[in-house]
Amino acid sequence: MRLRNFIEYVYHKTYGIKIIDALAREFASVDVLSHYGGYYKLRCPRNEKTIGSIFGMVESRKEEFLISEYSVSQTTLEQIFQTFAEASIEEEAFWSFDLDYSN
Repeated sequence: MRLRNFIEYVYHKTYGIKIIDALAREFASVDVLSHYGGYYKLRCPRNEKTIGSIFGMVESRKEEFLISEYSVSQTTLEQIFQTFAEASIEEEAFWSFDLDYSN
C-alpha cells in the first residue's frame, strides 16, 4: 500500500466516523449502507424531522466535516416498490450505529 493511499484511507475514515457520530447523536440510529473512498451512503430514521431540517443540519456542518457533496432525500415510491419486489433480499447495513444516552 502506498503511503498516499494509506493517508487518504485514514482521512476518509476519520471524517466518516465523525459524520456518523454526529448523525447518530441527532437520530439515535445510523446505518452505513455502502462506503468506498470518501463516499458514504447512510440511512437514518427521519422520526419527526422534516427533510428541510435534516438538509439544514447537514448544510450547517459541512465545513466542519469537510463535506464537498451530499444529498438528502426521503425514500421514493419506486424504492418502496423495489423493496416489496425484492422481499427476500433485504438491503442490509454495512455498519449500524445505535446510541443510547439514557444510561
